[in-house]
Amino acid sequence: MNYLNYCFIFICMSLFISCDKENNVDVPDPEPWYMGYFEGTINGIPVSIKNTGDTDRPIKPYTYIIHPDGIEEYGWAVPVNDLWLDIMLTPLTEGQHTITNGDIANGIEYSHIIKDMNKETEKIYYPDKESFNITIKSKKFKPNSAFPYLEGTMSGIFCNINDPNDQITLKDVKFGIH
Repeated sequence: MNYLNYCFIFICMSLFISCDKENNVDVPDPEPWYMGYFEGTINGIPVSIKNTGDTDRPIKPYTYIIHPDGIEEYGWAVPVNDLWLDIMLTPLTEGQHTITNGDIANGIEYSHIIKDMNKETEKIYYPDKESFNITIKSKKFKPNSAFPYLEGTMSGIFCNINDPNDQITLKDVKFGIH
């Protein structure tokens, strides 16, 4: 009988010990440090680019500056086929911003698109004929992060500075960058 009691106590203790342990399941960070995505259509062609890891980061930030007056400036680049999308936002604020006729409106600056990085055949596009809309839906920092995490949308038309009939149309683009 003693033997059965000891076995019963041992089994009960084993159950309590195993119930006390936490199941530490590694949940991937939804916003890893290499986050970057760009999805939408360019000239009617679907485009989807995503950073997938430390060494596979086609979308990269290249500058983040806080000026002495507190205004933030953030720039990043997105390679899309033969295009190089170069984006500069100043100041960096959440909300919808419109750029009309290539000018800065609402304090937002949108740099340019470069087609063909070869200097001899390079073409540069700016928002020109119609307004270009960019919406910053989320701007946040994580501990020990030098660059903010941004997410938003953009749509509009860019025109070649030398040939207004040569256009690049971005439609329903969703982006995220860190």
